[in-house]
Amino acid sequence: QFRVKNFRSIKDEICLDFIPNGADDITQFPGYFTLNQKERVSKAICVVGNNASGKTNVLKALEALAVTVLKTTNIVETQKLDWIVPFLFDRETKSSPSSFELLFLLDGIRYRYGISLTEDEIYEESLSFAPNGRTVFLFRRIKDKEIWFHPHLVTMDDVKLISKRNLRNKPIVTFAMQFDIPFLKDVYRFFAEKLVFLSSFGYANEQGIGKLLESNPQY
Repeated sequence: QFRVKNFRSIKDEICLDFIPNGADDITQFPGYFTLNQKERVSKAICVVGNNASGKTNVLKALEALAVTVLKTTNIVETQKLDWIVPFLFDRETKSSPSSFELLFLLDGIRYRYGISLTEDEIYEESLSFAPNGRTVFLFRRIKDKEIWFHPHLVTMDDVKLISKRNLRNKPIVTFAMQFDIPFLKDVYRFFAEKLVFLSSFGYANEQGIGKLLESNPQY
């Protein structure tokens, strides 16, 4: 699942959901679903709407989240995250953070990552996972408050390192990847290894698909 709120033309929260309705009879569509962790997950999803209704911005939102995680490794605190653009046609949302949340599976483990931010700073960030079926928080970050870390899954040395050196406009998961911090770096790994955008314009094109086929026969 991917949720986004207050980003470009998206004012209220929307959810891109690959989990089919529990009442659906998936036997009517053989091959369209996969079973993972006893959950049915759709292999494909289609976003339908009129021209200029915001379909592309759903993909741009997912790409903006990926860019925030992957492209801020060498960021400085004065640098703006100028790809984070709120809904501008409302006085309240114009000055409010954009929010993103991703629910994903990596190595058979369910993760939930959320971040709320403006182009200047991160307001909230959190990561939870369920290695044994029970969801536990790995960290919670709230602007102007001390970051909370799981006392048994994140070492005290890593806590001190993050608390001392992380920046207000840099995700913790990005910092964690640089210093090889277990569990916390898995969000970065998911974006780096599992998510592929065929086009920065939000639609698949023949040239982009051709390059993928040429470089990786698995596609």
